[in-house]
Amino acid sequence: MTNKSLSVCIFLLLLAIMGLLDSSYITYRIFTDPVLSPIWDSSYGKIFGVSVSILGIVAYVSILVAVYVSMSTAKRSVNILSILTLRILSGIGATFSVYLMYVSLFIIHNVCPFCVFSAVIMNIIFFMSLTIKFLLEENSDV
Repeated sequence: MTNKSLSVCIFLLLLAIMGLLDSSYITYRIFTDPVLSPIWDSSYGKIFGVSVSILGIVAYVSILVAVYVSMSTAKRSVNILSILTLRILSGIGATFSVYLMYVSLFIIHNVCPFCVFSAVIMNIIFFMSLTIKFLLEENSDV
């Protein structure tokens, strides 16, 4: 793996860690703060009874695993699968984040700064995942 590839992967790992910390903090606040944000307490704050912040934790952990696997393997099939997983997860997360930002602004009329931060991180991860095709080419020797 070249220095450029390693730098991109490390940056993706750092972004995923920041997203994980942000989602964890939101989850902590939801369960400990008696005065919930109108966004977290709305019907848009849960999917099938599960808090969106918990889904964020799961997504960021999955992204961390996908990037780590991509960095640590030299096997082309595993690398392709991990990058595809990264693109799908971050694509779903980015699309859902944009939807939630729309809901926050135009339906609930309230913005959660932590949610905006998570949306920005997820969108950066998604767009960066589209640029890491070179990882596949570098690891194709095995």
